[in-house]
Amino acid sequence: NKRTVENFIKAGAFDGTGANRRQLMMVYAQIIDEVQQEKKSSMTGQMTLFDIMSEEEKKDYYMHLPNVPDFEKEEKLAYEKEVLGIYISGHPLEKYENVWRSGITALTTDFALDEETNEPKVRDNSRVTIGGLITDKVMKYTKNNQAMAFVTIEDLVGTAEVIVFPKNYEKNRDILVPDMKIFAEGRVSVEEDKPAKLVLENARAFKVQQDELWIQFADKDQYMEKKEELGELIKRSPGENPLVVYLKKEKAVKRFSENYNVNASEEKTEVFKRSFGEANVRLVHKQG
Repeated sequence: NKRTVENFIKAGAFDGTGANRRQLMMVYAQIIDEVQQEKKSSMTGQMTLFDIMSEEEKKDYYMHLPNVPDFEKEEKLAYEKEVLGIYISGHPLEKYENVWRSGITALTTDFALDEETNEPKVRDNSRVTIGGLITDKVMKYTKNNQAMAFVTIEDLVGTAEVIVFPKNYEKNRDILVPDMKIFAEGRVSVEEDKPAKLVLENARAFKVQQDELWIQFADKDQYMEKKEELGELIKRSPGENPLVVYLKKEKAVKRFSENYNVNASEEKTEVFKRSFGEANVRLVHKQG
């Protein structure tokens, strides 16, 4: 059925067909409808116009895939997690690995039981910081009807549970939401024969410096000539990446304000390259 085919597409099962996932998501329902209609016609012995056409004539009626780019990486990963429960083609934290590693003192795997010792690597009551993506959140309420939470944090190697008591939940509730990337600092709680848990004391969101999109112009005159075109592209590509213009002749750098931040995804960057030349557009990586 359509739901099953949709899930196969989202999971990447048809990636080997040569069509990208966005293309398939746009046409699969129509294809299924046409196949089902053909089956009905065949069962009733009905002939269709397609049956009396030559093979050459039929080509004009074949369904063509729309000329659209694939989903962004994070969209693909979100779909994989939605239908499979796991990521297949990558991990949402990969692009933030430097930020993640610089802010932690322990990995989530340090909370797991060691196969030989049956104990976690972290020690009871020690203070550590882990970081990652919030993948699950379960709310509980105390006898006084105060909200607390059990949060699962997933990093690039595993998962760990974080206990958030009412006082700290109230203080950090805005960032303790699924899909948020955070650092969680607290004290380790170890129980016999169970993975260790972290009792939250402080939490903070990842501070990430976005890559900058640099566009080079030969000189000020060329920039002024293309300024209106650049402005239109900025309007059509709002995002989080800072925009920087470089004037080669004058060796001048112009940094745009946050109001002019753009989406520097692969798809959007290609649009800028087509307008200003591939050699003149570059994504400059900034360390978080």
